[in-house]
Amino acid sequence: MRGAGEAAGLDLRAISTGRNVFVEYGGRTYEVGEALVGRLEREMRAEPGEDVDGVEDAQELGLDLPSWFPESDTREDSRVGDEDTTRVTGTLDLSAALRGLRRLADSPLGAADPALQELRSLGPKAIARIDRQVSDSRFALEAAKADGTLRRIAAEAKTDEGGTKGSMRFELVLSGVGEEQRIDAPSGGRPIGELLQQFDEDGGPAEAGSRELRTE
Repeated sequence: MRGAGEAAGLDLRAISTGRNVFVEYGGRTYEVGEALVGRLEREMRAEPGEDVDGVEDAQELGLDLPSWFPESDTREDSRVGDEDTTRVTGTLDLSAALRGLRRLADSPLGAADPALQELRSLGPKAIARIDRQVSDSRFALEAAKADGTLRRIAAEAKTDEGGTKGSMRFELVLSGVGEEQRIDAPSGGRPIGELLQQFDEDGGPAEAGSRELRTE
């Protein structure tokens, strides 16, 4: 979401080949690397965990998903490209979601999952600060009526960082789902660590105004 007078947004393009991931930003290409991608995949397969297939499964893990999404609406007449879809839109109670994830990190399942350990340091003050900085969080999901596959994800929120107001927006549109894909990936790139170093605790180069993430 951009408006007149706002600073340039955060514009990224991610390309995945299945074995490697590249990120294009600021006219440069950065490479995650096949070795790191492979290691992350092996760690994910080796980590113990449980699949969450619905609200009941989430409740068994101590997650109150309905409280995360206090308002929602469904439309049956939407489209993504040439595909008839069902669209679900609603609001996200960010503080409720963060509190739930914090409790999950403290559970036996969370203790066994290294990916959740960083959430253990997310205390009430930190959650309250995030809640003040991010407001009016909304989302949209669209699934194809023909086979139920996900075709679009979108989210947006307003931000207030030290009196500097702006907005964030994320949108991912999936096309050619189930079809054979040809990916024209870069031949190489700078180490992904160089890109990560550019981002500070306040969100990186885009200091004010809107930030937009474009993933393809």
